[in-house]
Amino acid sequence: MAITVTQVITQAFYVAGIVSRDFETIEGQQLVLGQQILDDLLAEKLIDDKAIPYYTNQALTMVVGQEQYDVTNLIEIDAMTFVIDTTRWPMYQNQSRTDYFSSARANDVNSLPYEYRVERTLNGASIFLYFKPDQAYVAEIWGKFGLVATTSIVQDLLLTYDRYYITFLKYELAERLCTEYEFSVPSGLDRTLTRLRKQIAKKSAVLDLQLQITSTLGKQSSLSYAQVNLGGAWVR
Repeated sequence: MAITVTQVITQAFYVAGIVSRDFETIEGQQLVLGQQILDDLLAEKLIDDKAIPYYTNQALTMVVGQEQYDVTNLIEIDAMTFVIDTTRWPMYQNQSRTDYFSSARANDVNSLPYEYRVERTLNGASIFLYFKPDQAYVAEIWGKFGLVATTSIVQDLLLTYDRYYITFLKYELAERLCTEYEFSVPSGLDRTLTRLRKQIAKKSAVLDLQLQITSTLGKQSSLSYAQVNLGGAWVR
């Protein structure tokens, strides 16, 4: 059984108490406004990643000598790898903007990219790689991406989202409609939406209990140029 955008908008008007279930139907300008607000809510998930419970993967083809790659709708990366022959190689995310963009490095060397930095940009994020690739490796990104923010009236949302998430969108839309029409948010709507937000935020923030510690202590008394610029790709 399909759940269309029209059905979600209609039910949102009912839940908000703006339209009577028994005596009115949703059509015309109300339907247009409902779709516009629903698209806005989907677009806002790009800056509210706690409201997105879905993690997906996407391929990224590297370009020889290129450091920056713009990825549409990318919010965060949990894992990034690439394959050489039959071996999968991990890449490590640099957690500090200062370390990545301000540290000394060899900019004229193309080699095995082992480190990346993610920066939020317009409509997504940019991935910066070090080293710049020496081959056109194909990376696999596992992470969180923003939702497609363009719907059609007859679209079946069950083909894209779980039923619980469609319910969440319906109640979010109902709350926003109350604001648009200057209605008070019904207490039942507010309680249900609060509960759904907490459940989805909890589902979205899955804890990674794996702790990785890389020791810098060893027999080597000093760091060489090769260790600083090349060693990181192999010794992590």
